[in-house]
Amino acid sequence: MRIRLVAIVLLLGIVVGSDVFGCVFGQCAAGQLGLPALDKLDGFGLMRSDLSGVRPITRMEAARLLDEALTGGKVKPGRYRRLADYLLQRLKDEFKDELGAYDPDGEEPSRTS
Repeated sequence: MRIRLVAIVLLLGIVVGSDVFGCVFGQCAAGQLGLPALDKLDGFGLMRSDLSGVRPITRMEAARLLDEALTGGKVKPGRYRRLADYLLQRLKDEFKDELGAYDPDGEEPSRTS
Protein backbone atom coordinates (compact mmCIF):
# COMPACT_ATOMS: atom_id res chain seq x y z
CA MET A 1 0.00 0.00 0.00
CA ARG A 2 2.78 2.42 0.92
CA ILE A 3 4.69 1.75 -2.31
CA ARG A 4 1.57 2.41 -4.35
CA LEU A 5 1.03 5.73 -2.56
CA VAL A 6 4.65 6.79 -3.13
CA ALA A 7 4.39 5.85 -6.81
CA ILE A 8 1.19 7.87 -7.22
CA VAL A 9 2.70 10.90 -5.50
CA LEU A 10 5.83 10.74 -7.69
CA LEU A 11 3.79 10.34 -10.86
CA LEU A 12 1.54 13.22 -9.87
CA GLY A 13 4.59 15.38 -9.14
CA ILE A 14 6.01 14.71 -12.59
CA VAL A 15 2.72 15.37 -14.39
CA VAL A 16 1.78 18.49 -12.43
CA GLY A 17 5.36 19.72 -12.22
CA SER A 18 5.77 19.61 -15.98
CA ASP A 19 2.89 22.05 -16.40
CA VAL A 20 3.87 24.30 -13.50
CA PHE A 21 7.58 24.62 -14.19
CA GLY A 22 7.46 24.81 -17.97
CA CYS A 23 10.29 22.99 -19.70
CA VAL A 24 11.03 19.66 -18.01
CA PHE A 25 13.69 17.03 -18.66
CA GLY A 26 15.47 19.36 -21.09
CA GLN A 27 12.45 19.65 -23.41
CA CYS A 28 10.06 22.53 -24.07
CA ALA A 29 6.52 21.48 -24.94
CA ALA A 30 4.22 23.55 -27.15
CA GLY A 31 1.93 24.78 -24.36
CA GLN A 32 4.57 26.47 -22.23
CA LEU A 33 6.10 29.94 -22.39
CA GLY A 34 9.12 29.05 -24.52
CA LEU A 35 7.64 27.91 -27.81
CA PRO A 36 4.68 30.29 -28.13
CA ALA A 37 6.91 33.26 -27.26
CA LEU A 38 9.60 32.14 -29.71
CA ASP A 39 6.93 31.65 -32.38
CA LYS A 40 5.71 35.21 -31.79
CA LEU A 41 9.25 36.62 -32.00
CA ASP A 42 9.77 34.63 -35.20
CA GLY A 43 6.60 36.24 -36.56
CA PHE A 44 8.05 39.66 -35.74
CA GLY A 45 10.97 38.80 -38.00
CA LEU A 46 13.63 38.62 -35.30
CA MET A 47 14.92 35.15 -36.26
CA ARG A 48 16.37 33.55 -39.36
CA SER A 49 15.40 30.01 -38.31
CA ASP A 50 12.01 28.58 -39.23
CA LEU A 51 10.10 27.17 -36.25
CA SER A 52 7.10 25.73 -38.07
CA GLY A 53 6.54 22.09 -37.16
CA VAL A 54 9.45 21.92 -34.71
CA ARG A 55 8.01 20.43 -31.49
CA PRO A 56 9.32 19.89 -28.84
CA ILE A 57 12.70 21.58 -28.67
CA THR A 58 15.44 21.31 -26.09
CA ARG A 59 16.16 24.13 -23.68
CA MET A 60 19.55 24.66 -25.36
CA GLU A 61 17.83 25.00 -28.75
CA ALA A 62 15.44 27.51 -27.17
CA ALA A 63 18.48 29.44 -25.90
CA ARG A 64 20.02 29.37 -29.38
CA LEU A 65 16.80 30.70 -30.89
CA LEU A 66 16.53 33.35 -28.19
CA ASP A 67 20.10 34.45 -28.90
CA GLU A 68 19.15 34.65 -32.57
CA ALA A 69 16.15 36.83 -31.69
CA LEU A 70 18.24 39.07 -29.43
CA THR A 71 20.83 39.67 -32.14
CA GLY A 72 18.56 39.31 -35.18
CA GLY A 73 17.15 42.77 -35.60
CA LYS A 74 14.65 45.25 -34.33
CA VAL A 75 10.88 45.29 -34.25
CA LYS A 76 9.46 48.41 -35.87
CA PRO A 77 8.24 50.99 -33.37
CA GLY A 78 4.59 50.62 -32.60
CA ARG A 79 2.22 48.50 -30.62
CA TYR A 80 4.19 45.26 -31.06
CA ARG A 81 7.48 46.70 -29.79
CA ARG A 82 6.39 46.50 -26.13
CA LEU A 83 5.17 42.93 -26.59
CA ALA A 84 8.46 41.91 -28.22
CA ASP A 85 10.46 43.53 -25.41
CA TYR A 86 8.29 41.80 -22.80
CA LEU A 87 8.67 38.37 -24.45
CA LEU A 88 12.43 38.80 -24.83
CA GLN A 89 12.78 39.68 -21.15
CA ARG A 90 10.61 36.75 -20.00
CA LEU A 91 12.59 34.35 -22.19
CA LYS A 92 15.93 35.74 -20.95
CA ASP A 93 14.74 35.12 -17.40
CA GLU A 94 13.48 31.60 -18.22
CA PHE A 95 16.60 30.50 -20.12
CA LYS A 96 19.32 32.43 -18.25
CA ASP A 97 21.30 29.28 -17.38
CA GLU A 98 21.18 27.97 -20.94
CA LEU A 99 22.09 31.39 -22.37
CA GLY A 100 25.09 31.45 -20.03
CA ALA A 101 26.24 28.08 -21.33
CA TYR A 102 25.44 28.79 -24.99
CA ASP A 103 28.33 29.79 -27.25
CA PRO A 104 27.26 30.98 -30.71
CA ASP A 105 30.71 30.11 -32.08
CA GLY A 106 30.21 26.47 -31.17
CA GLU A 107 33.12 26.25 -28.76
CA GLU A 108 32.99 24.14 -25.64
CA PRO A 109 32.00 26.10 -22.52
CA SER A 110 34.98 26.79 -20.28
CA ARG A 111 35.23 24.47 -17.30
CA THR A 112 36.45 25.74 -13.97
CA SER A 113 37.89 23.45 -11.34
